Amino acid sequence: MKIRDLLAAESIELNGKVTGKKETLDAMVDLMAKSGKINDVEVYRKGVYAREEESTTGIGEGIAIPHCKSDSVSRPGLAAMVVPEGVDFDSLDGEKVNLIFLIAAPNTKENVHLDVLSKLSVLLMDEDFTTNLRNAKTVDEFLHVIDAAEAEKDAETYHYFSGAVSGHYSGFQTGGYPLVSGAGALPGAVLHHWPRCAAQSCAGHCSRRSF
Repeated sequence: MKIRDLLAAESIELNGKVTGKKETLDAMVDLMAKSGKINDVEVYRKGVYAREEESTTGIGEGIAIPHCKSDSVSRPGLAAMVVPEGVDFDSLDGEKVNLIFLIAAPNTKENVHLDVLSKLSVLLMDEDFTTNLRNAKTVDEFLHVIDAAEAEKDAETYHYFSGAVSGHYSGFQTGGYPLVSGAGALPGAVLHHWPRCAAQSCAGHCSRRSF
C-alpha cells in the first residue's frame, strides 16, 4: 500500500498554529477525522492520548509520528501537519516539532500500520525530503513530494531485491524498506541512523504491544 493511498488531501495542514502537545494531538485527530476513516472520533482521540502517555512519538529532528490502533478506525489512514513555528512535543532530543504525521490503524490482524510506519520512517530520514515537505506551498506540492520520494525508494528496493536474487548482495541495504527481524521492527536503516529516537519510540513499543 502506498503512503499516498492513506493520506487524503483534506487531512493535510501546511500552516499549523498550535501551542502545546495536547493541542497538537487534537489538531491531528481532527485532520484525520476529515478523511472519514474514523467512526468514533473521541474514542480514537483517547487512544492517541493513551499511546502518547506510554512514550513520546516525537522521534527527534523536528519530527513526530503519533499513532493509534483502535476499533474506532474503519480504514487505515494518515494525517499530516507542518508547524512553521514549531511546537514543544516532549521529543526525545528536546527540540520542537514542526513536521507531524498521525497514523490511524484498524484493530485487525493485518499490519498495514507497521508497513506504513516503516516506509514513512525511512523516507523521513532524508533531509531533502523533509525540507521539501516543510517548504511545500500547496497540498498538491506536499503530496507530489511524497509520491516522488516513495517511487524512488520503491525503485531502489526493487533493484536491491533483484540483486539479492542474483547473488550480488549478501545483506540488507539500509536505504530500502526491508525490515530487520522482530515483530513490529522498523527498517534497518532507521535503527542504524536513529538508534535511540526511532527504536525506543516506535519499534520498541510496537514489538512489545499491539501498536
